[in-house]
Amino acid sequence: MPKRGPAPGATAESRVLILLEDIQQKVKASNEGIASLRAELITRMDRQFESLKSRIDVLELAVRKNSEDIRKNSEDIRKNSEDIRKNSETSGRTVKTLPSYAERSNG
Repeated sequence: MPKRGPAPGATAESRVLILLEDIQQKVKASNEGIASLRAELITRMDRQFESLKSRIDVLELAVRKNSEDIRKNSEDIRKNSEDIRKNSETSGRTVKTLPSYAERSNG
């Protein structure tokens, strides 16, 4: 019959090895949990980023459209002011017009 060594944990060295193996398993399980959590967080952040990007794209379009409308309205107001001055001059009356935004800002 073959001779067997001491039972597991019977010596100080075997107890340390058992503890070391247990610690290694716990570290491995922790690392797997961390990797899983990391992957989930990245997925959530990517979804949130895409959602915010879509919302920002819509806002940028609205700002561009509003800027175009404001430019056109400013041009129309300038033209109307010129037309009013011309009409006032041809009718013999002088009508004082309000200064434009640019004129008010500059002076």
